[in-house]
Amino acid sequence: MDDELKYQNDPLRDSSLAFFGAITASVSHELNNVIAIMDQTTGLLEDRLTGSEEEIKITAEKLARIVTSLQAQAARGLGIIKRLNRFAHSADQPRQKFDINETLNNLIELSRRLAVLRGVTLESRPAEDPGEIESNPFYLQQAVFAAIRMILSSAHKGDILTIAINRGGGRVEIIVEGPAGTQDGPVVDPADIQRIMEALSGSAELQKSPEKITVRLELPG
Repeated sequence: MDDELKYQNDPLRDSSLAFFGAITASVSHELNNVIAIMDQTTGLLEDRLTGSEEEIKITAEKLARIVTSLQAQAARGLGIIKRLNRFAHSADQPRQKFDINETLNNLIELSRRLAVLRGVTLESRPAEDPGEIESNPFYLQQAVFAAIRMILSSAHKGDILTIAINRGGGRVEIIVEGPAGTQDGPVVDPADIQRIMEALSGSAELQKSPEKITVRLELPG
């Protein structure tokens, strides 16, 4: 059975498409913000150039600030597109070799907007000796993203959510942890995370106390 057919018959296909859609929607909002800022900046410059002779006067310092602003937004936009491109390629093959730190750091950056909207800080703690593992990077990101959303749904402004990666003894462990609170966001079923991890020959464990929520993911690596 070829890889394309495997994905077509994939029991996780619907949830995977929802995950892909959530990431794409978030990125499109970020890109829209970048384009809006560039449009406003060029609009101000255009107003100057189409105004009266007195209005057209612009100092070299002001022009330099405009150029710097446009360059900064262009660099920001290119960075967003690069992250999205890397994420999209993680779905190329059901099983492939990938760097665990690079892959999850890319996901964390793509997820940062969701945290910012709730006033929550995402902190990553990469593996000290990552190397490459062979698995399904798309599924793994889907499980980690679900864990992040689960904790964000009850996080409050000023909270910190950490994603720690540990590797050793032929196993990879990802710990997503944050304060517990009153849930007022999307509901994430822990069983969905467990199903994803089982597809990776791994496991998921949820630990919850009045103060803290911990989602522990483990897979071969």
